[in-house]
Amino acid sequence: MRTGRFSLIPASGLFIDGARLVAAIEDGRVEKRGRGYTKIICFEGRKLFVRKYIHGGLLRGVLGDLFLSDRRAITEMEILNSLKAKGFPVPSALCVIAQDVLCLKRLFIVQEWIGDAEDLLECLKRSRGLGRARLIRRVAFWLSALAKEGVILRDLHLRNILVGQHGQLWFVDFDRAETRWLSAKDVSMMLMRIERYVDKMEWRRELSLDAKDRVLFLRLYTRFSGHDMMEAMRRKASLRRILYRIGWFLESILYGGRA
Repeated sequence: MRTGRFSLIPASGLFIDGARLVAAIEDGRVEKRGRGYTKIICFEGRKLFVRKYIHGGLLRGVLGDLFLSDRRAITEMEILNSLKAKGFPVPSALCVIAQDVLCLKRLFIVQEWIGDAEDLLECLKRSRGLGRARLIRRVAFWLSALAKEGVILRDLHLRNILVGQHGQLWFVDFDRAETRWLSAKDVSMMLMRIERYVDKMEWRRELSLDAKDRVLFLRLYTRFSGHDMMEAMRRKASLRRILYRIGWFLESILYGGRA
């Protein structure tokens, strides 16, 4: 479905008025969550969340928000809706929008809006004791459930997990995710991504997690998943932290320290 320079790819079984949706997105207010921009819009009586895709790391300085194809966004939409149908705490995805820019594409995904929630980073900043332990337990449970389902998250960090008013979790960003059989190495790499993000926030002095919190998470994850991650994570941690800090320093110079 095309509307001028925009192509709209709806989720299976949905019909969407592309022209009206594009107009609503252009009128929507910009939110500041993570890198790139996101918008909250009202469309046909529903509140929706629109996220623009943007490259991470040093590649952002080369291509910014432009991609060769729309496959990255379509894959995320398909994974979200498959997990939603199986009862996982994820938002449904309505469609993908691709804007033609010469021979490249600027990509957007339109999702169900999760209201009355804040990201896990903010919750961890103020949580203590038993409340923090319960929060860590829920994160470990659902991450292990996603791994059992064969979902590998390549952009896993604390701002991509929302916490509702009653403590329920929502996993909202599956950019670059894949579905396949996961080896113990795949699981280890996925957990290293969230470990890397925690280290980055501590390096910026935005968060403080002690060793007990990290060990609790790994022990709970091991119990829920059956994969013993303790030794694997310990072996990889020290060298990777040195490399990560070099990367964060370069990012802070190029992009002003944006996440």
